[in-house]
Amino acid sequence: MTPLYIFDLDGTLALTEHRQHLISGPKKDWRGFFAACVNDLPNTPVVNTFDELDECCECVIWSGRSAEVRPQTIEWLGRQFVYT
Repeated sequence: MTPLYIFDLDGTLALTEHRQHLISGPKKDWRGFFAACVNDLPNTPVVNTFDELDECCECVIWSGRSAEVRPQTIEWLGRQFVYT
């Protein structure tokens, strides 16, 4: 049986500190938070771990991002990984 590893996107594979202010106050701007995902930097050690594990195991990425940013998310993943 092949091991399965599940990776979260925001805060795990993608660094989101630059947009946390949008959801940290009493009035949360989730739409703005997700829209700012295009500027996320990769969490390089975690991305590298994903790449290494993906060679011998099944690895999947889960996200709570809205469908509004699906194209941007797929593009971001394409820049970080050779495949998506």
